[in-house]
Amino acid sequence: MQYIIGIDIAKEFNFATIIDFQFNQIIKPFKFNNDISGFEEFIYTINKSLSSDDYFLVAKTAIIVGATDTFINPTNIDDLKKLTRFRQSYVFKNSQLKVQLHSLLDLTFPEYSKIFTDTFSNTSLHLLKEFQTANDFATCDIRTLTRILKEHSKGRLSRDKAIQIKDTAKLTVASKSSPSYMYLIKLITTDLIEHLKTLKQIDQEIYLIMEKLDSPITTIPRIATTTGAVIISEIGDINKFDAPNKIVAYAGLDASVNESGNFIGTKNKISKRGSTELRSAFIMLLLLLHNMTLF
Repeated sequence: MQYIIGIDIAKEFNFATIIDFQFNQIIKPFKFNNDISGFEEFIYTINKSLSSDDYFLVAKTAIIVGATDTFINPTNIDDLKKLTRFRQSYVFKNSQLKVQLHSLLDLTFPEYSKIFTDTFSNTSLHLLKEFQTANDFATCDIRTLTRILKEHSKGRLSRDKAIQIKDTAKLTVASKSSPSYMYLIKLITTDLIEHLKTLKQIDQEIYLIMEKLDSPITTIPRIATTTGAVIISEIGDINKFDAPNKIVAYAGLDASVNESGNFIGTKNKISKRGSTELRSAFIMLLLLLHNMTLF
């Protein structure tokens, strides 16, 4: 007699049963905790129900039905996946905050975006934390403005930039802002400043793990450490894939099938199955490589 052991793994409790190939229950479904003591109970229940010959049959059945190896990622790979996914969620939150801040600045100081190359740089955000409207910038003490610029740009920006900001603010077409706009700008810039600090800390943790892994992936042109970390952590053990097209399918970049009867579609979209994070990393990498070939 050949048997199959079925286990339904859950967060707190697991369920298991044993059946034969005629679908007869050898052991009725039973529940056990998802911890060490629970699995000890599971082993005890199995031992009590099966003879030594039965274990041989279970192992033989696994070979006959073609059971495959289960790949378990090393701890540092799992840690890397958690960090990169958390980082991506943080970047998404930042993007939403930036859109909101940009919309508010269009109302309070529309010319501000032309003053800095990056409106959301550390220096710019610290300025907006102190001054939220064109009128604030136009009437502020130039010494205070200069001090903030010097401090947060590490000395790259000083009085000349302060004069430029004040002159631009005096010529603004923005109307007088409401207190609610000022409050929201200060709140959003404060959040973005903290988010930048958190992202730096996350990146440091990612760099430490990548140094331990010592992967050659970052030697590929245009693959930065964070992008390489996403690819490595999402793929895991590369031995799971015996062909390149399987990695493509795992990332959801394979073409979807559009067929009905004798109709076969010729304009198919990507399937978008599998790892969203890996797909995003590959698409971003392809765009970077495409731009590199153009310039």
